[in-house]
Amino acid sequence: MRGTPRCGKNRGPRLARLPIERPADFQYAYCFATSDFPPCAAALGPAEWRTLVKKKVRAIQYGVGPIGASILKLMREKEAIEIIGAIDSDPAKIGKDVGEVVGASDAPWGIMVSGDAAGILEQSADVVMHTTSS
Repeated sequence: MRGTPRCGKNRGPRLARLPIERPADFQYAYCFATSDFPPCAAALGPAEWRTLVKKKVRAIQYGVGPIGASILKLMREKEAIEIIGAIDSDPAKIGKDVGEVVGASDAPWGIMVSGDAAGILEQSADVVMHTTSS
């Protein structure tokens, strides 16, 4: 066992390295039609990048304190992100427009801060930004 690299303590028996079995007629596909792939975003200008976004990311902000407010402002700047909800337990924020709560210059945003986490999280969101205190 000397010279055999190990991570930390004994991790158990080493697995045998078995060859990968493939059918006799197996072939790798090396050729692809270039027309099947979208153009590389790096080769496009900023105006053309917008057309590559097929679906906006639907986001919910959970916690609208100082960190959550900064994240909300950043998300608002991105065309690829749609803010669909905001959750906070502070009674002073509940029922107010999230744009006004975060002090955004383009407020109101038309999204109200809710204290009902279950109700907001039932929405079809792609991501939840969780920024509550621990």
